[in-house]
Amino acid sequence: DGMLLSEFSNVAKESQYRDVYGFNPGGESCEIEIKVACYDLYKEFSKDSKVRKHARYMIAHKEKRTKEVPTRFYFFVLGDSLARRALALVDKHNLPYGVIKYKPGKDKTYIMRKSQKLGY
Repeated sequence: DGMLLSEFSNVAKESQYRDVYGFNPGGESCEIEIKVACYDLYKEFSKDSKVRKHARYMIAHKEKRTKEVPTRFYFFVLGDSLARRALALVDKHNLPYGVIKYKPGKDKTYIMRKSQKLGY
């Protein structure tokens, strides 16, 4: 639902490593990577800087170094096919990430998988 995105009111577009990063009133942070094509999604798992970022997030998550990771991480993808691929990649890499699907014809968002908390 759009509720997820509207909850994070302090949203900023950021650098080459993040598409959207925001905070909710309770101080939780959410990073959202927007993907509109397969090659862009697969870059998350092949481009060195992205691979290092996700590895850093998982280490910080496991060691409870919460200041180094967003509270939640989502892939925001366009359409059914890309949503299935994103879910498969999240499963394959055993990531606690969520997937949000945007349905263009209906102009709606659907949470396909809710992100687990990375930072506590």
